[in-house]
Amino acid sequence: MIVSQDEELRKALQRNPHLKEYLRKGAREFGTPKFVKTLDRSMADERDINIIYPVGDPVFIHIFRQSNGELLYRVVEPFLSEKEKELMVKVRHASVGLASDYEKEPETKEEHEKILKDLIRRVTSTGLSLRERLRKLFLGSEKVLLSEETLKKITYYLIRDLVYMGRIQPFLMDPYLEDVSSIGTHGIFVYHKYFGSIKTDSRFESLRELDRYLTELASAIDKRLSLGEPILDGNLYEGSRVNIIYGTDVSRRGSSFSIRKFEALPFSITQLIDMNTLSAEEAAYLWLCIENGMNIFFCGEAASGKTTTLRAATVFIKPNDKIYSVEDTPELKVLHKNWQRLLTKEKRAEPFDLVKASLRSRPDYIIVGEI
Repeated sequence: MIVSQDEELRKALQRNPHLKEYLRKGAREFGTPKFVKTLDRSMADERDINIIYPVGDPVFIHIFRQSNGELLYRVVEPFLSEKEKELMVKVRHASVGLASDYEKEPETKEEHEKILKDLIRRVTSTGLSLRERLRKLFLGSEKVLLSEETLKKITYYLIRDLVYMGRIQPFLMDPYLEDVSSIGTHGIFVYHKYFGSIKTDSRFESLRELDRYLTELASAIDKRLSLGEPILDGNLYEGSRVNIIYGTDVSRRGSSFSIRKFEALPFSITQLIDMNTLSAEEAAYLWLCIENGMNIFFCGEAASGKTTTLRAATVFIKPNDKIYSVEDTPELKVLHKNWQRLLTKEKRAEPFDLVKASLRSRPDYIIVGEI
């Protein structure tokens, strides 16, 4: 079934009243953006870029050219009034108070989200029955009374902040981003697959707010971050690589972070040929080298596609060959079943120790990631 863009927009507006309000209020600033469900490279050649696309309800991304000629990347999320922010604090505190009812710790983000939604349902009400009205009158209500729309907004923000990555979560939801970074309070920048480096209108208002967020992020990925250990490398829940430099002692403009996003599924070698990363002849030569047991180095500048090409090249390894990989941070995705993944641990295992251990297992191939 073919659905027109106008019909897609109508449905999106129906599900997301905040999007309709955003477009209405911003008409004078940016006009009428083009609603698209998917992007393609040809859009980067357009002179007057003004597009908006969904990355998962209720989040939308708006990219448009400002009056000064520069592109701006804007996250469109539900808007909370001051009253709704106060209600969200009440719901959060009430939910935390009941969290001990769940004896088993959630093992996945999905389980965590399900439990939080259940807690929110238990502590809120969108309409009072006669019994609840009498209880509220004589005993005081235990539930937070909300409208349906306010409940949806509060649920979104609590899940975003308590289950996922907080204010940077919308950037992680955008499949067209390769990199997200911020230095101090100077704003968040993104690197878009089609539009390159773009400044966003998102920023941390103070260094204290940024430092608090980064320590919470480090805790969420089971890493230590402090003035004594100011540099952190790790991976977020969906595989993205994060680097944090903490404190003004080593980062004079304030703490900074950089997130390198990776595809959920690695690019195939044919996709890399289509994108002119390498030619068909070069891919064939790579195949011959791997098939004949040659040592291969993938070298290049930052963000040049070293890991992407390495992952794609593993398709040339025979399906039943034994593969060992050694990495500082887990980036490689090998589709073979006979694959052993080894990761270094701070002060526990050095890359060379893992390579030495791999040799004792008689692998057909050893892949050393970026270390």
